[in-house]
Amino acid sequence: VSAYAFAPQSLLAPLDGFDVIWNILLAPYTLGESITSAKVMGTGLVFAGAVSAPMFGPHHKPPETMYSLRHKFLSKNFLGWALVCIALAIFAYLALPPKNSHSSARAPAMRGLI
Repeated sequence: VSAYAFAPQSLLAPLDGFDVIWNILLAPYTLGESITSAKVMGTGLVFAGAVSAPMFGPHHKPPETMYSLRHKFLSKNFLGWALVCIALAIFAYLALPPKNSHSSARAPAMRGLI
């Protein structure tokens, strides 16, 4: 997590895809799972994306100022995105029925927002 302070997120975030690659490589030895051609092809696509995104992404992070952050958070794009997220959260809260009489499905839906 601390690496995000030293490089742009667009450069580091795709490297999380290597988790999938390690899982497919180690699963036969640790879990006894078989490797299928679909798993290999999917892992190859993840590998291609995880490698190519940092290669072709921006390698310079411009400094953020309070003015630029304020401008971004008050932009129409961000406010529209925030409204869509809030509307989807309200819809999920109202539309999800309780799983049983002892617990509610609403609590996990709301926890996903935090």
